Amino acid sequence: MSDRKLGQWQRALQASAWLDGRAEVGVEDFDIIAFMAWDSAKEIDKARSIVGSCDLELVQGLIRKVDEARNAYMQARNQGLDADKAGKVLDQIIATAEHVNDALQRYRLKPESKRDVARAVKSLHKDFEALYSKFQPALAEEG
Repeated sequence: MSDRKLGQWQRALQASAWLDGRAEVGVEDFDIIAFMAWDSAKEIDKARSIVGSCDLELVQGLIRKVDEARNAYMQARNQGLDADKAGKVLDQIIATAEHVNDALQRYRLKPESKRDVARAVKSLHKDFEALYSKFQPALAEEG
């Protein structure tokens, strides 16, 4: 790719973010590259596929983050929970939920990608409720 083409892409990404009312370029702006990253009509589908993978990588990262929190919950549960462990796991679950929520607000994901993330978050929510209800009285005394 030439420096000239790279500069054109950069300006197009910046324009996309600006038109959407943002000062920074994000993953959601990369869709515009699908219209610029080909030289012949044969390459259009390949360009769309590559740009579409940006969404996939973000979703996989979010689901990995949720899985880490669920694994911490399962490990703590299997080792026997006490209020201290429960507090640490709850903090991790809350931090994960905040991270996922921030990413979902910041990036426009495809509907099927949002559904995948929502499924993972629902299972994490069930773990949170189970853990919180069990240790809520002990955690409330500490606060």
